Amino acid sequence: MGYTHYFYSKLNKEQITSAIDDIEKIIQNGTDEDGRIEGGKIGNPASFDKKKELPICDRKRGVINFNGDVNLELGKEHYWNSELNHENLVVAPFTGGDDDFNFCKTARKPYDKLVVSTLFHLGYLFPNDFHWSSDGNLIEELEIDEDDTYLDGIYIKLSDEFKEGFQLVWQTFHQESDIESIDETTIEKLLMPLEEFRQLEEDVRETVITRIIQEWIE
Repeated sequence: MGYTHYFYSKLNKEQITSAIDDIEKIIQNGTDEDGRIEGGKIGNPASFDKKKELPICDRKRGVINFNGDVNLELGKEHYWNSELNHENLVVAPFTGGDDDFNFCKTARKPYDKLVVSTLFHLGYLFPNDFHWSSDGNLIEELEIDEDDTYLDGIYIKLSDEFKEGFQLVWQTFHQESDIESIDETTIEKLLMPLEEFRQLEEDVRETVITRIIQEWIE
């Protein structure tokens, strides 16, 4: 299927709307002054149907919708052919029943870090109504060391696949100037909606958090 993130959302319109200011901050902080990543203009693909530039975050409908290179001036053909686009990330109000599953295949295109940041942050804000999983990995390697050489007897190597997305949401909302003041509970709350982290034993979770502080938080 290709590199994909999966999410389960029972968010209603009011919840999504309340998060829109934050999602706009993530996108602003994750792009250059022209709203671009590596040359691609982050935008709402529905703009082509309406023939006008639509906001990424629609407060009226409570919908978040973006892709990696949406430029009305260059036209729809450019959009379809651009190597910076893949699937749209769409977060819309839950309509009931079993219709809470969605996914976004990014193929690791540059906009992936905005997708990952959005998933981390929505899970942080609404842990009871939003959780996610991914073809990507938080942990690249995990093994028990018999000689107890490593921290808590557990060797963990973090993957880089979520690093940029985590750093972006951390720096946007949680960055502290003093490394000693980092609240590990906040990191756990960011990670818990991610299925891979939630399935770990408690001591392994603690070590993952320690590794993130050591390696990802600047």
